[in-house]
Amino acid sequence: MSPLDLHVNDGYLPMVDGTLVYHRGYGDRPTAVKDPKPSLFVSPRVFRRNGSVVASRTYPLSAAVPPKGRPAPAAKDPANPGQFLVHRARWASFFPDRTLIAETGSTISIRVTNHLAQDHALQFLHAGAANVHVGTGAIKPGQTKTLTFKAPAEGTYLYCDPGADPADPTADPVQRTLGLFGALLVVNPDSSPATLPLNGRSGSSPWQFPRMRRSTGRGGGHADVRLSPGGRCPQFQPECGSRNGPHRPVHAIHRRRRGPPPAPFPR
Repeated sequence: MSPLDLHVNDGYLPMVDGTLVYHRGYGDRPTAVKDPKPSLFVSPRVFRRNGSVVASRTYPLSAAVPPKGRPAPAAKDPANPGQFLVHRARWASFFPDRTLIAETGSTISIRVTNHLAQDHALQFLHAGAANVHVGTGAIKPGQTKTLTFKAPAEGTYLYCDPGADPADPTADPVQRTLGLFGALLVVNPDSSPATLPLNGRSGSSPWQFPRMRRSTGRGGGHADVRLSPGGRCPQFQPECGSRNGPHRPVHAIHRRRRGPPPAPFPR
């Protein structure tokens, strides 16, 4: 079994207004800070029981991929006009970048190379025996370490650079804020989603969208809006948010002027 290679890189990413913002991340190839397309995250990988590592945006690997990313309904719901019955345990799920997927019983092996000027690390929180953290420990600049451990129990686990205190990664969140983070999803390939009786019909449930959320434009508040029987709704304003504040209407966000990138954090 060959380990998955990750690289601790840094670089600048353009925001929606063209501003370049300094980031760090676990990339899939080495890149320099001035690279116009730095590798700052890894696309989804699946650690399988047979020891292979598969690149795949979807899981289960054998499940059908939803057309255009949206699961197709099984049929119209005869008891509820305008609603549709869904296929259960049929479609594969899509996963975002920075996601690692491990099957129960698999071995996770990751080789990490630090390309920055300070020590960095990779640590999976609560993924070891008795919920202890498992990680590489400090990796010196230019050095490589390999982390190998058995997939933990089914569930979702955070991986990150724990910062100054590996025993308490919450004490120094700077590295996570800059982009050195991701998620590990551990799944049992032998199980399938539970089939629960809904609306009196076992094995199916209707798609229902009875209400949506709309920004009131006043202090970031929201109001519930009910959809009409035809599925139409009042006009909505797109929203966006940040790690440092609540979601706000786009028109309320101040656009920064273009300029030279700011000085980076110590690498």
